[in-house]
Amino acid sequence: MDDKIRKFRGAAGLLLLIVTLTGNSAGAATLKVITQDLLPETCFKGTREDVVSMVTKAVKLVFEKGPKDAFRQFMMPEGGYIKGDLYVFVLNQSGTIVANGANPRSVGNNVLQLHDRNGHYFIKSILYQASTRGHGWVDYQWISPCTGKLASKSAYFKKADQFVVGVGFYTALGTFNNKSRSNTWMNVEARTAKNLA
Repeated sequence: MDDKIRKFRGAAGLLLLIVTLTGNSAGAATLKVITQDLLPETCFKGTREDVVSMVTKAVKLVFEKGPKDAFRQFMMPEGGYIKGDLYVFVLNQSGTIVANGANPRSVGNNVLQLHDRNGHYFIKSILYQASTRGHGWVDYQWISPCTGKLASKSAYFKKADQFVVGVGFYTALGTFNNKSRSNTWMNVEARTAKNLA
């Protein structure tokens, strides 16, 4: 059978999987999944300037298209709001995710009590700064989709009506470890979901 190429959303971008179906003499099909090494654009290391630019563009879209259409676009791989380790996330005032370009399945989860391994309640910090100053930066530890390890991350966010729109970037990705990379994309979403629980 022909190889089928599928794109799956990873923790901060797309993972390309090559799926091969083969048949045996008994007629049973075997599914073989070959993960391609991380694509270079997937591990694009965003900068502070990239983050501020993406947040500014995203906030503008919320006001131009309305929240519903903007949030949908933020979560589409071809929507222009997912680039390497950069993606837009949106929170409502109670700390519920209403859009997340890295993990659309997280929409609807309240993450107000989410904290990093250092005990920093960074969602509370984001919401407090957004309500008092309208924008700001917050630093925290998060699992890098490029290394599968905890890394320093910094997020810029801005209030957009009743929502807070943000984008984060890894300030230190660390070094690549080929041994750990093979499972990174399969496990990072599960680990992120576990952190949300």
